Amino acid sequence: MVGFKVDDKVFGKVKGYPAWPARVTSVNGKRYGVVFYGTNETGTLKQDNVFYYLTNKHKFPMQKRKFYAEAIKDIELDIAKDGGTDGNPNALDEEHPEEQRAQTKGNKRKRQSNAGKKSSDTPTASSKRIKLQDANHNHDESQNENTNSQNIDTEINLPMTEETKTEETNNDPEHDNDKNFHPDGEKIDEITEAIPKNEPKTIDKQETDETKEEIKENPYYTGEINVKDVNLLPDIYLTAITTYAERVQDNSHFYKINKPDAISLDNADDSRLKVLPIKIGADNYCGLIYHPQPLDIFRSEYDRAIAEAKLVQELLELKAEIEVGNLDISDHRFIKTLNCDDDYVVSETNSSLVAYKKSKLQWLQREMEVFKLLIEIKKCLGLKEAKTQDALTYMKQLLDSTIEAISLKKRSFFVDTIVRLGKYVGNIREWMLEDKEVEKFEEDASKIRETADEILKKVRGLFEYGEPADKFLENFDKDCEVFNEATKGMSEAEVFSLCAEPLSRKAQLELIFDEQAYAEDANNADAMYTPD
Repeated sequence: MVGFKVDDKVFGKVKGYPAWPARVTSVNGKRYGVVFYGTNETGTLKQDNVFYYLTNKHKFPMQKRKFYAEAIKDIELDIAKDGGTDGNPNALDEEHPEEQRAQTKGNKRKRQSNAGKKSSDTPTASSKRIKLQDANHNHDESQNENTNSQNIDTEINLPMTEETKTEETNNDPEHDNDKNFHPDGEKIDEITEAIPKNEPKTIDKQETDETKEEIKENPYYTGEINVKDVNLLPDIYLTAITTYAERVQDNSHFYKINKPDAISLDNADDSRLKVLPIKIGADNYCGLIYHPQPLDIFRSEYDRAIAEAKLVQELLELKAEIEVGNLDISDHRFIKTLNCDDDYVVSETNSSLVAYKKSKLQWLQREMEVFKLLIEIKKCLGLKEAKTQDALTYMKQLLDSTIEAISLKKRSFFVDTIVRLGKYVGNIREWMLEDKEVEKFEEDASKIRETADEILKKVRGLFEYGEPADKFLENFDKDCEVFNEATKGMSEAEVFSLCAEPLSRKAQLELIFDEQAYAEDANNADAMYTPD
């Protein structure tokens, strides 16, 4: 029986489900931890229920289940990036047993069966892997030219232009894997031709009709634009996009198996055109349009982050040209004149930062109110006495409050407390109550238990476990373990300031924003107190 290794690409078989593409994440004897492609769910499987992908994919028929086609596509992309191997050390033996037997029977058998044939007539899996390696390391010039002649957008899983899609369709399918090969660990400044130029053909609805037509008709916008029709971006925003992409690369596996994150601090209600203002004189500005591509063209959050970082890099390079006096910019993103002055630009760019800080502060205040209510409830139900009516008042307020899943992971004691309230019976023996008081207390205690059950039901609705209610606590504990692992490198202040899942785009950009804003505030404070 074959033993599997971490990062092997396999099929995992769970009882009641079809064999599903997966990646081995841990090994414990003959039990293997796996993460399933497509769904990103995890599990632990016995060795008998794990099978190498390439040598077994013909044995498992294609499924019509949701996410299955996506899982197949993702595992094959990962295999291509690993040089065409799923990690099976015996892949050649298992894929081509007839060839291996033929080689042991001597040259006579070979002359009879292969007379007049060249070895290149029958490509094997190993020859394809060598071709991939050659394409990557440039050992063969003609192979390298052939590889470069194809628009290798899929090297980093980025969206392809229409021209590239046409070329890919017409190319020999034997070379498909060459285009999919891409080693991990590349830096943003090394990514060059793979990312298509961002050429938006539509402009946001809030622009004036005249501006729309002029931008559509001209290769770059040469007229004035009403500065109130655009959202002026602070430099700190573009820096955050670049820093985020670097963090995504550092944790590439997580982001490559997750869809583009639609929830983000930069997805505000403001749908105006985003423009980077550039000062070219006293109260004189031009601008560069920042218009990232729509999310639905990206396969993963990794692809989206790298593409946006590349776009930011291009804008910053154009900005550097403009700042040294080159205004002859033939680029569709260039706005030659922004009719605004220094005060307006400072006010607008600062207002976006203020709006972000205000929004986050309000979110954290709402979160704190929820936990304050929980603390008040616990105070009302002490061991020495119980103010049951007050407790019920606070519990009803809690039931009506907005509770966030991420808040419960940050402070998991909330769930434990609600579960205990669902079993509340008080301390009647110690309180020496009269019969009427006991009757009243038991009535209130029953209401406390009922309200606690309602709160717990509301909490369960925040998590899509799809399991029976009695499994909720077990699944919640696992979620908390994942959360703790994801935040182990963060300070306590960073953890408690989270408003989204720690590895989400929103959370990471907020952390970067907070770091940069804090550094900027500190620099400004130093400047104020620096003697002339």
